Amino acid sequence: MDIASLLLAWAKGKDLAELRYQDDAGGVDVHLVFDAIAARPGTQKFESVQSPAIGTLLYDAARLKTGVSLRTGDTLGSVDGVGAKTPLLCPCDGRVVEVVAASGKGIGYAQEIALLEKIR
Repeated sequence: MDIASLLLAWAKGKDLAELRYQDDAGGVDVHLVFDAIAARPGTQKFESVQSPAIGTLLYDAARLKTGVSLRTGDTLGSVDGVGAKTPLLCPCDGRVVEVVAASGKGIGYAQEIALLEKIR
């Protein structure tokens, strides 16, 4: 049985909106969103910071790290593409739960950079 099947079997019946599992050593990255729960208004507890462009991701590691509180519109860094620098803005008020992309590395459009726990 593969890891995705094991995670689905475990998550069945749990009150989860999202489930993320990453095993860098084995090259496994699973991100599941449970539509029945996530679709209900007001139940989404987390928000992703996603890349606004393709290029090289640049951010201050002291500013974008686990535990830091951020506000909607805060400038977190930039994505430097060919001839253009696109600002990376915080999508909501929240606290950084996890940073999943490294500064100085290439990144794709809409690729997840960090996960925020929303502050209401």
